[in-house]
Amino acid sequence: MKDDGKIDPRDWLHVYATAIQALGGDSFIIANYQYVCLAPAARTWLTNLPSNSIKSWAELCMQFTTNFLAMFDRPRNH
Repeated sequence: MKDDGKIDPRDWLHVYATAIQALGGDSFIIANYQYVCLAPAARTWLTNLPSNSIKSWAELCMQFTTNFLAMFDRPRNH
């Protein structure tokens, strides 16, 4: 699943992690393969994180969500 910036980042992370786990991947694979599934802006964000600033997949998810939730264009109710 490719991140296009149009889906709630929490939903994207859930679907992404579930897909990798269904294929037998563990948290190491989930964290390391994420880069190739991200939109360019998210890849830039990820590669510009300070070295050793993320200690776990859960922490990466929290920072990713915090950063990109503000940019997510929520659908409006009619």
